[in-house]
Amino acid sequence: INAEYMGDCLLTFETKSLRDTRELLSSVTIPDALAFIEDNPHPRLWKLLAEAALEKMEFKVAEKAFVKSQDYKGIQFVKKLELLGDQSKQTAEVATYFKRFDEAERVYRSIDRKDLAVELRVRMGDWFRVVQLVQEGGGDDILIMQAWNQIGDYYADRQKWAKAVQYYGQAKNYEKLVEFYYLLEDYKSMDRLIDQLPEGSSLLITLGHEFVSVGFSTSAVTSFLKAGEVKAAVDCCVELNQWDKAVQLAEEHNLPEIPVYLSRYANHLVEKDDICHAVELYQKAGKHTDAAKLLTKLAQRADRQQKFLRAKKLHVLAALEIDCQRKKLLNTKASGKESQATVLMDAMVQHDSATGHDKELDNAWRGAEAYHFFMLCQRQLANSQIEAAVITAMRLVEYDDILADLELFSLVALAAYCGKNWGLCSKAFIRLEALEPRPPEVANLAMDLGGDNVAPAVDDLMQTLNSNLSKSTANANAQAKQAEDELAVLRQKFEDLALKIFIRHPPVQKQEAKSQCPNCRQPMLEWATSCQCGTTLHACLVTGRTITNNNCYTCRVCKHKAYDNEVYKFRNCPLCHTRIQ
Repeated sequence: INAEYMGDCLLTFETKSLRDTRELLSSVTIPDALAFIEDNPHPRLWKLLAEAALEKMEFKVAEKAFVKSQDYKGIQFVKKLELLGDQSKQTAEVATYFKRFDEAERVYRSIDRKDLAVELRVRMGDWFRVVQLVQEGGGDDILIMQAWNQIGDYYADRQKWAKAVQYYGQAKNYEKLVEFYYLLEDYKSMDRLIDQLPEGSSLLITLGHEFVSVGFSTSAVTSFLKAGEVKAAVDCCVELNQWDKAVQLAEEHNLPEIPVYLSRYANHLVEKDDICHAVELYQKAGKHTDAAKLLTKLAQRADRQQKFLRAKKLHVLAALEIDCQRKKLLNTKASGKESQATVLMDAMVQHDSATGHDKELDNAWRGAEAYHFFMLCQRQLANSQIEAAVITAMRLVEYDDILADLELFSLVALAAYCGKNWGLCSKAFIRLEALEPRPPEVANLAMDLGGDNVAPAVDDLMQTLNSNLSKSTANANAQAKQAEDELAVLRQKFEDLALKIFIRHPPVQKQEAKSQCPNCRQPMLEWATSCQCGTTLHACLVTGRTITNNNCYTCRVCKHKAYDNEVYKFRNCPLCHTRIQ
């Protein structure tokens, strides 16, 4: 029968002998009760006599009764009572035997033995009362720590974790705190545990792995480093895509594996043609030069797709990455016996070796300038600003290494034609009639990415990029013949058009000096970039004209200039789009 229904379904009825014995024990002495039970022996009656003898402190009778009832534990209990030799202690132990714990505690306290009262509560497992007794002066710090831990276990078994951590915290049980803070998702408290744990503790490693599982890279790295596990800290950064921190740790602790991991992951991204994420990867890792190289390649791809605004933005990003790299190198501090000048010289050599093979990175803003003035010229033509368009178009000639000849000189020819500058128009048509086939994207990228000066960290990535691009080489070669035929037809059209134009308008040079050098006052062209005296001249980003006075604004990021009376119309820099202040 189920225990919870025992009281409702069963009735306990004592026998006549048991009832008589109970009455006898309450009315006569123990020896008389002993004589009665000897005449009517039964284990249950002997048990009843033993308990009554204990109540009256008759240990000899109690021992005999326990022997008759074959209760070995009772016999041992009686012997223990006899050894105590103190009636108060015996009374307390008897009260404990009959589960009258409060009475036993009062007896111990009455004889000023709080330690025995604490021991009693410890045996009972009443840890809440143990804490109270210890705080009253009945124990030591070790015991109260044990009590806090036991109370914490009590609440933890009942899944009351918030209460459990309060007691574990008082007991300074860091192992349990790590476990239950994680269950409670109390990551701030977990972070505070890092400072409380000693260096080299195994719990720091556990903390670090738990931080990694929820994506807290900074706390995880701190835990691993305090535990002395540098490799685990680096692996954590790699797993959480914190490549800048991973590279920094690898450099600080001389770990050679990170550049290998970085290159391998970047290769994987490039194989999937996910170059944007490869750029982000290098940016996070602080490899700004490598990020700029990939951005430049993306800009070239955008140019071939005639997405000129996108190409300009990508060149701006590449230039910003190069600027970040320069600032990083210039901020390098000298250490040991090295002088700051030596460190700066090494940094400059390192930067030159990283960008020297790539002329587009050597002058990082040049690509952004090319596409900026290219689109500016088209806007000026659309707005019928013909003279300004001619000046901007002639400035574009200096960017023929970036812009495609077809788009560049077509724009120059159109601007010169609209401005009736037949001499410039004729020169533009000469270049158009001599157009060469543009190399396909595969060959171009393979050519640009080759060389012995490629940075080791990005060398494998570039080879992978080339190998991926070379898969389409066969198709590109097949298209090369078709492109050559189309270009021949295009050149013939340019020749026919030039013939029609210059029969009516002889190609007379119409270049006139409309400006003066601010240094030597010699006349010069509006699109000049330098003077015969050696003065370097800057172009206005808004108009395309050469700046000849100091009434100009200089962008704090890209360092390019624009006339004050022109740039006031803009909220952002026309080139890098930085907020104008």
